Amino acid sequence: MLNIAIIEDNADFALVLKCHLESFGGFRVCGTYRMAEEALAGLRKHPVDIAILDISLYRSNGMDVLRKMSPQMSSIQYLVLTMHEDDETIFSALRAGAHGYLLKDAHPDLIVQALHTLAAGGSPMSAFIYRRLLGHFHQPHPKVTARELLSLREKEIMDQISRGLLYKEIASQLGIGRETVKKHLSRIYGKLNVQNKIEALNKYFGH
Repeated sequence: MLNIAIIEDNADFALVLKCHLESFGGFRVCGTYRMAEEALAGLRKHPVDIAILDISLYRSNGMDVLRKMSPQMSSIQYLVLTMHEDDETIFSALRAGAHGYLLKDAHPDLIVQALHTLAAGGSPMSAFIYRRLLGHFHQPHPKVTARELLSLREKEIMDQISRGLLYKEIASQLGIGRETVKKHLSRIYGKLNVQNKIEALNKYFGH
């Protein structure tokens, strides 16, 4: 028997969902909550296996439940069931501790299936949400420039080398030892995947 909490400010929707779950057997709805603070107090007093959670609650935000309860009660799994389908909300909910994410237009049987998937260790999501996640990871990532790979000190050394200064002159300018300059330059070669100062300068300045 899975103990379920429903965190939803639409009383009619919560009641229909409760009745649907209990009609299947294997589910016991232990509490329904309209507000984040009410849910936080209720879950601490009566922990459940799975909490079904909307993002928009009465005078509150379901994200607060995720952020506060996930670190405190890791045994509870959270299934977001909401109308919010924007990237910011999806990723914020998953980062905050949601284990699954369904849209409210999901068929009731799909919600039941999602609860069983959660109990089995899976992460159920609406097909639309899953595609949004895949779309995010398929986006090309901006290319990192050679300059961005280097630390502030390494950039200072490259700027000094571009002026034609010797190791000892760079050391004097930066107030560090000559050997330290060499070590920095060795790391620069590794980061830029080059063999000498000419290659490093060309890559650093984008030639």
